[in-house]
Amino acid sequence: MRIFLTICLLLLALPAPVRAQDGGSATTPLSEADAYAVQLIAGLRSAYAGIERERSSGDELGLRIQFDLAIQELTGLSQMFGCDWAQQRLREIYRDPDCPDLHLGYSGNRRLLLRVEPMELKNPAFVEYSFYLCTLESLHQYKISTQRRAAMRIELQDGSVLAAEAIAPGHPLWEHLKKQAGSYMPPDTLFSGQNLVFKQVYAVKALGREAISAVSLDWDDYQIRLIWFENEAMLD
Repeated sequence: MRIFLTICLLLLALPAPVRAQDGGSATTPLSEADAYAVQLIAGLRSAYAGIERERSSGDELGLRIQFDLAIQELTGLSQMFGCDWAQQRLREIYRDPDCPDLHLGYSGNRRLLLRVEPMELKNPAFVEYSFYLCTLESLHQYKISTQRRAAMRIELQDGSVLAAEAIAPGHPLWEHLKKQAGSYMPPDTLFSGQNLVFKQVYAVKALGREAISAVSLDWDDYQIRLIWFENEAMLD
């Protein structure tokens, strides 16, 4: 109930249309940023309603989709509009036992979006490793090509940092992954509005979400860092 009250108050707090001095009906239109913020809030409201609906129905896939939407909208409100309340809502939603292990974050200039989620692989050859599915999306108006791309780093709660393994000849998993080796590196080209999927693998067995404090990716001149808010909350 509190989330709906918060959203209603936010909607009420939006600036009212400005009437012309002569008593006419002219209004000041919302800017693109204003309109996008309203869109995010509306999407968030829909997602929270969907979470309760799908939880009641027992639809696990539908529930995950609604959590996914809520995380996306809250991340946008927090990182693109600086809404402190959205960051607090992220901490709260990650505490929910039904919330998936999904994290998103923008580059500092908001032109790239990174999405990270763990992969569950059943091949016994992979039992000593942790795999992550990553999606890099360009919000830039131009195509970006680069040779400056690095492996994603995982920052652990104990202060140590893990860099993703390079899948190349001589690596223990080469025979299993050589046909997909190119998919274990961030892309070298992103077109405007395009998102590309790549994978990252770490030589750590069963790396759980509770062990992570953040992940970071440097791509071209862009730096992205995703904080695991659920673990930050645990340390508070």
